[in-house]
Amino acid sequence: MAVNVSVVMAAYNGEKYIREQLDSILSQLEENDEVIISDDGSSDATVDIIHEYQRHYSVIKLIRGPRRGYVFNFENGIKNASNDVILLADQDDIWENNKIIFLKQYFSENPDIEVINHSGFIFNNEGVSVIPKGFSKFNGKYFGCCMALRRSYAKKLLPFPSWTPTHDQLIAFTSILRRSFVFLDDIPLMRHRIHESNLTRRGSIIKAVVFRIKIYSAVAICFARMLFK
Repeated sequence: MAVNVSVVMAAYNGEKYIREQLDSILSQLEENDEVIISDDGSSDATVDIIHEYQRHYSVIKLIRGPRRGYVFNFENGIKNASNDVILLADQDDIWENNKIIFLKQYFSENPDIEVINHSGFIFNNEGVSVIPKGFSKFNGKYFGCCMALRRSYAKKLLPFPSWTPTHDQLIAFTSILRRSFVFLDDIPLMRHRIHESNLTRRGSIIKAVVFRIKIYSAVAICFARMLFK
């Protein structure tokens, strides 16, 4: 069975890197695939760059973000996706040239799987790998830039609870409870760029506890809701 994909990208002030990411994605798309870009109010040239690409690629759809942060910017993109499978994309990464075809085939051959979390490499602005092994899971955390999900699953999951601190953990943990999640730690399908704007900073213990309360309660709400959809 043919699988069509919707690539969902959350954009915000990404003029430095978004061209490289779009090039790596567009070179892999087939006729019925699409790219949904939700821009959350960029003040740089991001939107101009997207418009430039739209003149050459009809598969790109630009929508206005909700301006509620990256979690709900991704939710906005997911809501507007129309194809069988949704691939989440950060604006500053680079996809390996076999990523889309691999994920299409995996979903086609594994109908019970709703969410895939693959692996990748981390590199810096000089193109030097700073973590040579796959990085898609650290300390129990999963990364949205390595995720693909069925739209049928997304329709049951949405809307995200208003207090959701991060979409990737919500998507992963809920599908784990549904026993429809697969973690492909040995399959690197993208390169994640580390730069000054996306470095993760370690917070206090109190913040960590609050984060866990928020994410686990959001997962519980979504899992319960999905039982009745």
